Amino acid sequence: MNPELKRQLLEMVEEDQRVRTELAATGELFQGYALKMAEVHRRHAHTLEAMIEQYGRLGRSLVGDHGANAAWLILQHAIGYPELQRRCLPILREAVERGEAEPEHAAYLEDRIRFFERRPQRYGTHFDWDENGQMSPYLLEDPERVDEYRQAVGLSPLAERIEEARDNTEGEPKPSDLKRRENEMRGDGRNQWAGCSFRQPLTTYRENTRRKIMRSFIQAVAVLVVLSCPLAFGQTSGSKAESSLVLEQGVAPHAGLDEIYRRFTDGYKKLDAAAVVNLYSETAAYLAPEDYIQIGRQKVSGIFTGFFDSVKRRNGRLEISFRILQRQIDTNLAYDVGIYTLTSFNDKGDSSKDSGKFVVVARRENGNVWRFQVDGYSGLPK
Repeated sequence: MNPELKRQLLEMVEEDQRVRTELAATGELFQGYALKMAEVHRRHAHTLEAMIEQYGRLGRSLVGDHGANAAWLILQHAIGYPELQRRCLPILREAVERGEAEPEHAAYLEDRIRFFERRPQRYGTHFDWDENGQMSPYLLEDPERVDEYRQAVGLSPLAERIEEARDNTEGEPKPSDLKRRENEMRGDGRNQWAGCSFRQPLTTYRENTRRKIMRSFIQAVAVLVVLSCPLAFGQTSGSKAESSLVLEQGVAPHAGLDEIYRRFTDGYKKLDAAAVVNLYSETAAYLAPEDYIQIGRQKVSGIFTGFFDSVKRRNGRLEISFRILQRQIDTNLAYDVGIYTLTSFNDKGDSSKDSGKFVVVARRENGNVWRFQVDGYSGLPK
């Protein structure tokens, strides 16, 4: 048993429920995915991910019944991190088989994933307001057998659950715009649920931790060009695959920009968050998938510090290379568009790669120093 780990999990759930209650009191909870609630879920998802990375399965033997329940609830609410939920599902199923978790928890998580992937749910655990203003289950895979599925994992008949859900929400304000609410909850294509393959950690969680790193950079888990995986640029022009920075034909070298990349590369290899963060302006805007726009060097610092710390905890290392496809330079502003490749190494030296697209805008400051002003990235289609 790990009492400290259990305490952290319970405190996160307490905060989750407290914020939910506050938002329900103001009505914000019922009008879409409230920013304050999303921020709580984002922070908790990152913390949970780090815990799993360090301890593995957060089951009864490690954190007790209440701790295991808390870990599941935090995971259930991590709707901005699809790959985290996807990769945790087989781990949760294994925990159920070992008596380390409740069967219904795996059922709830599977239905949650199905909902966000726009697939019919199996167990009928996901509810929301329907067009008649009543709490109803989302589309079912097999209405004729749903109670059979529910009974197998210890859930009550669906009709009883529907009655209970409607009683519990009696008097709560209904969403004024159901379509908008659904789009906000699902991301409406703005997050990685829109695809089938994502970059977040967890099925063979340790080997795949790197993928999570990308998604969460952010995680969130982070970097915009440099973001999703802070740069690993060496200062090379027009050279081949071994180079950390390749400029496509027609893209001119630029001393200021290429120096940023060189220093990013060095900071990234050394996992030196302070060195990387110093390459952003004080008012930099950081745009990562599945997250809100982060403004300011301080927020960028939190992203890189968390990211690098997670790599250090698993004794890993990272390398990144970039291919610049387009570059435009004016007197005090410049931008690059390109492709990044992130290589992640585990403690045994095994490696895996992810690639994505990025755009960065750099600004020249006093003393002819260039820094990133805007940083944004996303994955490539699989």
